[in-house]
Amino acid sequence: MHVIDAVNLRSLRLVSVALLVSLPGAAQTADTIYFNAHVITVSMVRPSAQAVAIAGDRFVAVGGNDEVLKTAGPQTRKIDLGGKCVLPGIIESHVHPIGAALSEIDGPVPLLHSIPEIQAYVRQQAGKLPAAGLIFVPKVYSTRLKERRYPTRYEVDEAARDREVMLDNGYAAVLNSRCCAKRGSRAIRRSPQTDESRKAQRANPPA
Repeated sequence: MHVIDAVNLRSLRLVSVALLVSLPGAAQTADTIYFNAHVITVSMVRPSAQAVAIAGDRFVAVGGNDEVLKTAGPQTRKIDLGGKCVLPGIIESHVHPIGAALSEIDGPVPLLHSIPEIQAYVRQQAGKLPAAGLIFVPKVYSTRLKERRYPTRYEVDEAARDREVMLDNGYAAVLNSRCCAKRGSRAIRRSPQTDESRKAQRANPPA
């Protein structure tokens, strides 16, 4: 945000709320006014403004310079932002902007809530993608699945046994049997929470 250091960032986070309290003649006397700015309000009713007035931790006016400056009193601090842009504050402690921007370059990210939904998506992709291509399923997180676990490779095999399939969450992945075999690996994803997966491991132990 290109705004001088004097701007009260905590107050700016509430900028859209101010639109609910701006009534002509009814505004409180402002403690601080930021004016001569390009204020993005994130409101469909009034998407932008020139100035905002703040009293305590609340906005008391949002609008044009002349309109908002009327809320000034003898002790009001007036800060000219010189045309700078003001945005509601966004707190994001862990963001990957490039990854987010490119996340759907190959198509929409599927919203998958269960292992059957993953299997259905894999079958759908198998019918659309070239036979030699990898079926890549992004953003698969166990905490978002009804089963609260990742699929085993055998469950992925059921959807596309003759195709390479990779389910990815950015930190780990589940590969189906064909994908493991092509890469010279017979490693099995150990899944102690189901009898079925344990039986499958015994039937086909890792090398």
